[in-house]
Amino acid sequence: MKKWIGLILIAVVSVSACQLLDELRTFNLNYSAEFTVPSSSVINLPITLPTPPVTTDSEQQFENQGVESAWIESVKLTGLNLTITSPQGEDFSFLESVSLYMDADGEDEILIADKIPVPEGAGTSIQLDVTGEDLYPYISKSSFSLRTSITTDETMTQSVDFRADMVFEVKATIPGGN
Repeated sequence: MKKWIGLILIAVVSVSACQLLDELRTFNLNYSAEFTVPSSSVINLPITLPTPPVTTDSEQQFENQGVESAWIESVKLTGLNLTITSPQGEDFSFLESVSLYMDADGEDEILIADKIPVPEGAGTSIQLDVTGEDLYPYISKSSFSLRTSITTDETMTQSVDFRADMVFEVKATIPGGN
């Protein structure tokens, strides 16, 4: 009986240690980008909006987590929230659809998130649906760019400023771990 209790304790400790290693191997990187949708009388046609490059400083961020870039298994976008920052009182009622694409030096542009259709009454903030692609080749560069494609279902009498807040989950294999 004591032998079985000892084996069960060893199994529980081993599982707990593996779970702890899994937690140590996973962390988040947060980035934001801002862009403006200019006023327009065009409706039901896609409008393309580039953003300025977003600096990643990924090597430093990996190092801060005690991880080397060679240990990275994957980087996946787990959340992308779009928020209207101005004008005050504007909401997403003018928007029919939105798609965000990522691009980096030497990499093909890739769809990373969208919302089709944008729900009526979405307010001033919407959570986009993410694609789940491995974005390590993009995040590992010194910077990446976003391109936003929107379709409106109303004319826009004034420009609207947005902020895209992105959360990337990084998974790494730590040498000596499982």
